[in-house]
Amino acid sequence: MTKAHWTYSRQEWKTYMFKKLERKNFLLRTWKKLLLMLAFKTPEVKITPFSIAFGKDRREINQDLRVMDIELMNIDDINIMTVSFDGVKSGKKAEKLLIPVPKGKLRDAFELRQRLLAANQVFSLDQAKC
Repeated sequence: MTKAHWTYSRQEWKTYMFKKLERKNFLLRTWKKLLLMLAFKTPEVKITPFSIAFGKDRREINQDLRVMDIELMNIDDINIMTVSFDGVKSGKKAEKLLIPVPKGKLRDAFELRQRLLAANQVFSLDQAKC
Protein backbone atom coordinates (compact mmCIF):
# COMPACT_ATOMS: atom_id res chain seq x y z
CA MET A 1 0.00 0.00 0.00
CA THR A 2 2.71 2.46 -1.06
CA LYS A 3 1.49 6.04 -1.33
CA ALA A 4 4.69 7.31 -2.98
CA HIS A 5 7.89 5.82 -4.36
CA TRP A 6 10.30 8.51 -5.47
CA THR A 7 13.68 8.09 -7.11
CA TYR A 8 16.15 10.82 -7.99
CA SER A 9 18.49 11.49 -10.87
CA ARG A 10 22.16 11.75 -9.87
CA GLN A 11 22.08 15.48 -10.63
CA GLU A 12 18.97 16.09 -8.45
CA TRP A 13 20.58 14.24 -5.58
CA LYS A 14 23.90 16.08 -5.90
CA THR A 15 22.13 19.44 -5.97
CA TYR A 16 20.17 18.57 -2.82
CA MET A 17 23.21 17.27 -0.95
CA PHE A 18 25.40 20.24 -1.94
CA LYS A 19 22.74 22.63 -0.61
CA LYS A 20 22.45 20.59 2.57
CA LEU A 21 26.24 20.62 3.04
CA GLU A 22 26.56 24.40 2.70
CA ARG A 23 25.87 24.78 6.43
CA LYS A 24 28.63 22.35 7.52
CA ASN A 25 32.23 23.25 8.36
CA PHE A 26 34.77 23.32 5.55
CA LEU A 27 36.55 19.99 6.22
CA LEU A 28 33.35 18.02 6.69
CA ARG A 29 31.79 19.67 3.62
CA THR A 30 34.82 18.89 1.46
CA TRP A 31 34.97 15.27 2.64
CA LYS A 32 31.26 14.67 2.04
CA LYS A 33 31.36 16.33 -1.39
CA LEU A 34 34.19 14.00 -2.37
CA LEU A 35 32.21 10.98 -1.18
CA LEU A 36 29.11 12.26 -2.96
CA MET A 37 30.99 12.48 -6.26
CA LEU A 38 32.06 8.85 -5.87
CA ALA A 39 28.62 7.60 -4.88
CA PHE A 40 26.95 5.33 -7.40
CA LYS A 41 23.51 4.94 -5.88
CA THR A 42 20.96 7.60 -5.06
CA PRO A 43 18.47 6.85 -2.29
CA GLU A 44 14.80 6.13 -2.79
CA VAL A 45 11.84 7.37 -0.83
CA LYS A 46 8.96 5.03 -0.02
CA ILE A 47 6.01 6.45 1.85
CA THR A 48 3.09 4.42 3.17
CA PRO A 49 0.43 5.35 5.74
CA PHE A 50 2.50 3.54 8.38
CA SER A 51 6.13 4.30 7.47
CA ILE A 52 8.47 6.66 5.69
CA ALA A 53 11.71 5.22 4.33
CA PHE A 54 14.29 7.66 2.98
CA GLY A 55 17.35 5.69 1.92
CA LYS A 56 18.42 3.77 5.03
CA ASP A 57 16.46 6.06 7.37
CA ARG A 58 13.10 4.49 8.23
CA ARG A 59 10.40 5.87 10.53
CA GLU A 60 7.47 3.74 11.64
CA ILE A 61 4.33 5.80 12.23
CA ASN A 62 2.49 4.24 15.17
CA GLN A 63 1.31 5.01 18.68
CA ASP A 64 4.90 5.88 19.73
CA LEU A 65 5.74 8.17 16.81
CA ARG A 66 3.20 10.25 14.93
CA VAL A 67 3.28 12.80 12.14
CA MET A 68 2.55 16.24 13.55
CA ASP A 69 2.88 18.32 10.39
CA ILE A 70 4.11 18.18 6.81
CA GLU A 71 5.38 21.33 5.13
CA LEU A 72 6.27 21.80 1.49
CA MET A 73 8.68 24.59 0.63
CA ASN A 74 11.02 25.69 -2.13
CA ILE A 75 14.58 26.43 -1.08
CA ASP A 76 16.95 27.57 -3.85
CA ASP A 77 14.92 25.84 -6.58
CA ILE A 78 14.73 22.58 -4.63
CA ASN A 79 11.31 21.45 -3.38
CA ILE A 80 11.57 20.05 0.13
CA MET A 81 8.98 18.11 2.12
CA THR A 82 9.59 18.54 5.86
CA VAL A 83 7.87 15.88 7.95
CA SER A 84 7.67 16.74 11.66
CA PHE A 85 7.28 13.83 14.06
CA ASP A 86 6.39 13.82 17.72
CA GLY A 87 7.01 11.01 20.15
CA VAL A 88 3.96 10.24 22.25
CA LYS A 89 5.78 8.38 25.01
CA SER A 90 8.09 10.22 27.34
CA GLY A 91 11.72 10.18 26.32
CA LYS A 92 10.97 10.59 22.61
CA LYS A 93 11.74 14.02 21.26
CA ALA A 94 10.25 15.84 18.31
CA GLU A 95 12.22 15.38 15.11
CA LYS A 96 12.09 16.40 11.46
CA LEU A 97 12.85 14.52 8.28
CA LEU A 98 13.70 16.58 5.19
CA ILE A 99 12.87 14.87 1.92
CA PRO A 100 13.63 16.43 -1.47
CA VAL A 101 10.69 16.26 -3.87
CA PRO A 102 11.81 15.08 -7.34
CA LYS A 103 11.18 17.28 -10.37
CA GLY A 104 7.63 16.81 -11.65
CA LYS A 105 6.35 15.35 -8.35
CA LEU A 106 5.25 18.51 -6.55
CA ARG A 107 1.55 17.94 -7.20
CA ASP A 108 1.92 14.36 -5.93
CA ALA A 109 3.66 15.74 -2.82
CA PHE A 110 0.71 18.06 -2.05
CA GLU A 111 -1.76 15.18 -2.42
CA LEU A 112 0.46 12.93 -0.33
CA ARG A 113 0.65 15.58 2.39
CA GLN A 114 -3.15 15.77 2.59
CA ARG A 115 -3.57 11.98 2.68
CA LEU A 116 -0.87 11.44 5.32
CA LEU A 117 -2.20 14.17 7.59
CA ALA A 118 -5.75 12.85 7.23
CA ALA A 119 -4.61 9.27 7.90
CA ASN A 120 -2.58 10.35 10.93
CA GLN A 121 -5.53 12.30 12.33
CA VAL A 122 -7.74 9.22 12.07
CA PHE A 123 -4.95 7.11 13.60
CA SER A 124 -4.64 9.55 16.51
CA LEU A 125 -8.37 9.54 17.09
CA ASP A 126 -8.41 5.71 17.13
CA GLN A 127 -5.60 5.72 19.69
CA ALA A 128 -7.48 8.20 21.89
CA LYS A 129 -10.46 5.81 22.06
CA CYS A 130 -8.31 2.99 23.47
